[in-house]
Amino acid sequence: MSVSLTPLEYELLRAARRLCAASAHGIKSAAVLRAAIDAIGPWDQPWDPTLCNSGDAHPQVAEAYRAMKSLIDSGLLLGAGDWEPPAGPRYTECEITAAGVAALQQYEQSTQ
Repeated sequence: MSVSLTPLEYELLRAARRLCAASAHGIKSAAVLRAAIDAIGPWDQPWDPTLCNSGDAHPQVAEAYRAMKSLIDSGLLLGAGDWEPPAGPRYTECEITAAGVAALQQYEQSTQ
């Protein structure tokens, strides 16, 4: 299965893989978003409060949350909580699936 990931989707999957490896359960979406956003680099304005609310108050966080929802819809992440429409990141959880791990490994091999 060939999957095309954007850099943002790659960072979300990478964060989910790292955080899920340290937990027996799903991880709060806010934690995965925070880790992915930190990995991407500095942002032009404060975004952390957006993770505690609806997830759409900051345009870059909203983009990342939509990308996370897309990864759930495609089966690369498994979502828990109210994802239709998505509740705020602190109310939802996700974990990486076997397909997500495979897509991540494929992406990493193709960029070496």
